[in-house]
Amino acid sequence: VTSCTHGERRATIGAMSVALSRVVALAALSWMGQSVPLQGQVQGGLSTSHRERDLLSPVVGVGAEGVPEYCYKCWDPCPCPDLLPTCCGTTARVEALVTEGWTNTTTAGVEDYDGNPILTATDDLAEWLLGDPAVVVIGDTIHLWGNEVFHGIIHYTAPLDDPFAFTKLETSVHMPGSVRAFAVHDEAKGSIVLYYEQYELRTLEQSSKLVWIESAVPSDGSEWSWSRPTVALEPELDWEMVGTSRVGNVFVYQDSSGGDAPWHLYYSASSVHLPDSNVDEPIYQGSASSRSLRGPWTRDSDKPLPVAKGSLPDTMEILGVGSIKLVPPQLVDQLGFEAMCNRVFLDTTTNTTGSTIATLRTASDGGGWDVVDPWEIPPEADVEGSWKRAYVYGFTTLEDPTTEDPSELWVYYNARDGWEHAREAIGVSRIRF
Repeated sequence: VTSCTHGERRATIGAMSVALSRVVALAALSWMGQSVPLQGQVQGGLSTSHRERDLLSPVVGVGAEGVPEYCYKCWDPCPCPDLLPTCCGTTARVEALVTEGWTNTTTAGVEDYDGNPILTATDDLAEWLLGDPAVVVIGDTIHLWGNEVFHGIIHYTAPLDDPFAFTKLETSVHMPGSVRAFAVHDEAKGSIVLYYEQYELRTLEQSSKLVWIESAVPSDGSEWSWSRPTVALEPELDWEMVGTSRVGNVFVYQDSSGGDAPWHLYYSASSVHLPDSNVDEPIYQGSASSRSLRGPWTRDSDKPLPVAKGSLPDTMEILGVGSIKLVPPQLVDQLGFEAMCNRVFLDTTTNTTGSTIATLRTASDGGGWDVVDPWEIPPEADVEGSWKRAYVYGFTTLEDPTTEDPSELWVYYNARDGWEHAREAIGVSRIRF
């Protein structure tokens, strides 16, 4: 494996060679101890120079000679000793050479599941969307909630020994316009608290509020019994009523100390209209706190949370932040980031919009977020027929639940296969470290 070249800040991308040639080439590189420079290529409308990272990260690509380059790099801008698999005290991400069922992506250490999309909308000509997955593991079962346009929030399950083979269990919320759920397993009470955004149908989805419902986890095969919705937040501040008057897209978590420690939530607000796909997407992020999982909630500030633009060219304009979700705290050191977010952008060179999942670290002043990699899980704009050609957005994360010594973070997300008159489905990628 080639050593880190400190100061090389160009994150490189390229097409992967076939599995066998990858193994041979990587072995040859390890034996030769040399690195082949990579050629700038175009992926998703962005040249390699547009994938610069403020913080260095592992790089893999295809060089001028067609030989893969594989280089560990620090997560921090400091001189890099030739230490593997750690670099400057931080565990680097690893990229699988050959793994059945998964395919390497343009981001080192990130792989797409070959069976994507794992869930699609109801077989109904009028139903074109299944999105915004929320995931919880209970016992030996993975529970996933996703929303459709007309059929509410649907509850799916999959066994741990076949973790992406989801089947429908029930409909948790029947009301149309119920979207963007987040599930919290209250183990002490043996229940699921399901937060979600509810649009007001009378206003043609021009306003929404954040609500929650709860059900005991059935232990005897009986049906889930959900409570009536309780309002958690409604739009109040000026920046929560831009474009549309809405709050939602929630992430709920408790301080690491547990017990009676405070609870916190991130939420999105307002919306921007994307004319090329004729959809509205969130603009701002806010936060709130409570002494209880069930509220009442108090906003932490009367201003939105700042999220840095990151290493993007001037031709890329960030239109909005869809959601911010923390990764499991025990994985932060290995991953090199603390949270992920999906952001909608406008490429002014083509006048097209898109959305990508980025990685974040707390800003040095503690008042917002800095971007580690703005293209952690990007759309595949140049791949005709890709299920995630235009947008990659609503997501949730899960530490690999199938092993006691996990080395993977699973990212469930929905993506869109085009712009206007397109369809959305749910898939999964994994980040290996």
